[in-house]
Amino acid sequence: MFKFKVLFFGIVLIVSKTAVSALECQQCGLDGPEGCKDKGQGEVVTCGQENAEEAQHILTHFYPSLPANVNPNGGYQCVKATHRHQDPDPHAPSFELRGCLYDTKKNFCSIANTFQDGNSTCLACNVDRCNDAAGLKWSFVLLMVGWIVTQFVR
Repeated sequence: MFKFKVLFFGIVLIVSKTAVSALECQQCGLDGPEGCKDKGQGEVVTCGQENAEEAQHILTHFYPSLPANVNPNGGYQCVKATHRHQDPDPHAPSFELRGCLYDTKKNFCSIANTFQDGNSTCLACNVDRCNDAAGLKWSFVLLMVGWIVTQFVR
C-alpha cells in the first residue's frame, strides 16, 4: 500500500508540473490608481512580456530601484501592491495594483518604496491567481481535497 501512495503522489506531482503552462494572475490598476476599485479583483491574465513590462513601468514610480532588481530572462510572479493614505478623508488618493511582474533578484516586497504617510501592503507569489484572496482559498481547498483522498487510499 505504501508503494501505491508513493506512486500516486509521484504521478500527481509530474502531471501538475507538466500541465502548468504559464502563470495566471489577477490584474487591475494598470489603467490608473482607482482601477481596482471599479473592477473588484480584476481580470485573470496569463503572464507575458507585455503585461510584466506594463506593471514594471507603473511600479517603478513607487519602487525606483525595481528596474535594477528585475530578471527579465527568468520567470514571472504575481504581485499586489497597495497604499492607503492616513488622511481621514474617504476621497484621499490611494493606490492598488495587481498583476504580473518579472521575477526579481530579491523579494519584490523587500525592494525600497517611496510610499509615505499611510499603510502599505505588498504580496509577491508564483502560484496561479495568488494575488487574490479567492485564489489562495482555492489552493487551500485543493490541498484539503488531496489530503482527504490520501486518507481513503490507506
